[in-house]
Amino acid sequence: MQDRRGYLWIATTWGLCRYDGVSFSTLSIPDGLPSPNVRLTLEDAAGTLWIGTNGGIASYDGRKVVSYAGRGGALAGTIWAGTIDRHGVLWFGTDRGLVAWDGKEFRTFLRADGLADDYVYSILAASDGSLWLGSRGQGVTRCTLEPGGRIGNCRVFTTADGLAHDSVRAIAEGRDGMLYFATRAGGLATFDGQRFGRLTKSDGLPDDDLYALLLARDGKHLLVGSANGVGICPLPQAHPCRLLRESNGLADDDIHSLFEDREGSLWVGSEGGASRLV
Repeated sequence: MQDRRGYLWIATTWGLCRYDGVSFSTLSIPDGLPSPNVRLTLEDAAGTLWIGTNGGIASYDGRKVVSYAGRGGALAGTIWAGTIDRHGVLWFGTDRGLVAWDGKEFRTFLRADGLADDYVYSILAASDGSLWLGSRGQGVTRCTLEPGGRIGNCRVFTTADGLAHDSVRAIAEGRDGMLYFATRAGGLATFDGQRFGRLTKSDGLPDDDLYALLLARDGKHLLVGSANGVGICPLPQAHPCRLLRESNGLADDDIHSLFEDREGSLWVGSEGGASRLV
């Protein structure tokens, strides 16, 4: 992610790296992170960074790191995903439930609260005020966001409802409200508010095993990260896609993250490192 000062923060297995345009610096366990394996970073309205790791949640105000993993439960779990809703509430998807931070307290929501599963793999705060949660094998959940970092009216969708696969690694939304779901082996699922559709490798995707999604800033393309490179897919049809792979200069074909910075450069995170496309 890129913070308000323009610094890029890159999650790695060795810590959280900051890139100032010239050099890199790293926050890790010696600085207070609960784990060196960082999966995500969010910036709240006050400019504080919230860091999700394999060992729990931490925050960084520019001076020191505060770990919340000592509180146990979901706060000490593996943090797979995160987002900030229109009210400024932070949401984290963990292997121990969904965590909300409203600036005053943490709340954890589980399957008993209407989620498809306690394992929350991906999150999207949609433009219509709903919260979508992808799970690791139990489908996706759509909930209504309620005041104070609460959820209600949750509904679960699975392959029985037309979802391409019940493991959903990433969720994105187009400007027209179309939702896209990157699945573990079922390709790209779409949802127009009424029914699900599906696109696969045979439609021009780089692979059916998808990891990451990014709506380009121009709103005209959906970028798809897979185990076999990146697909740049024209909207609204999302196919056929222009493919980028190691042969085009990427560090590796096994793609796990995608980000577009304010200057318009595309950053691609892979097993082989980070690549920047300008």
